[in-house]
Amino acid sequence: MLQMNSENLWKVNTTAAQQNLTTEMTVNKSKVNETAAQQNPATDMTMNKWKVNETVAQQNPSTNMTTNKTKINETAAQQNLPTNMTTNKWNVNETAVQQNPSTNMTMNKWKVNETAAQQNPTTHMTMNKWKVNETAAQQNPTTHMTMNKWKVNETAVQQNPTTNMTMNKWKVNETAAQQNPTTHMTMDKWKVNETAAQQNPTTHMTMDKWKVNETAAQQNPTTHMTMSSGRLMRQQPNKTQQHI
Repeated sequence: MLQMNSENLWKVNTTAAQQNLTTEMTVNKSKVNETAAQQNPATDMTMNKWKVNETVAQQNPSTNMTTNKTKINETAAQQNLPTNMTTNKWNVNETAVQQNPSTNMTMNKWKVNETAAQQNPTTHMTMNKWKVNETAAQQNPTTHMTMNKWKVNETAVQQNPTTNMTMNKWKVNETAAQQNPTTHMTMDKWKVNETAAQQNPTTHMTMDKWKVNETAAQQNPTTHMTMSSGRLMRQQPNKTQQHI
């Protein structure tokens, strides 16, 4: 049987499976065997100078969580979820769907779960340090609009068009056909909708900062022609009667 030197100056044999497990653990100058699955999990966890085995699924989950110098197992689904949430130095498991959504939201140092649709939308909106869920259609549109630090949902059709228009820091919805055309025209910082055929042609023509609609056949031809900065229509009326 292999004996250990009292001065701890010997290298542990690669095939030291026959050695005393307890002694192997207490020698702090020897490399732990790669396949040390036979060692005592509890002892392995309490030593803060050893690398945790890759397959330490047998260890005590509670102990694993309380050691702040140990890497959490990749498949730590067996660990205690409440304890996992209260430790502010651990990375939340990728599949932490089982955690308490309310607690997850109130901790400002945790990354919100990707599928946090179960969380409380109201609380999610009032926290200015969280990324709004991609599918936040359940949130309150009014509150979403009044917060100037949030990205407007892509499908914000449910929001109030009037409020959306009066805020000069929000991107107008692509399908804003429901908005008030008159208000849309008087704001010089908004892009005119591509299909703005419902707008008032006269007002559209007198604004020198707007792009004339491509299909402006509904507009007044005479006014269109007298604007030096406007685009001439291809189909001009009474072309033969104009002076050359």
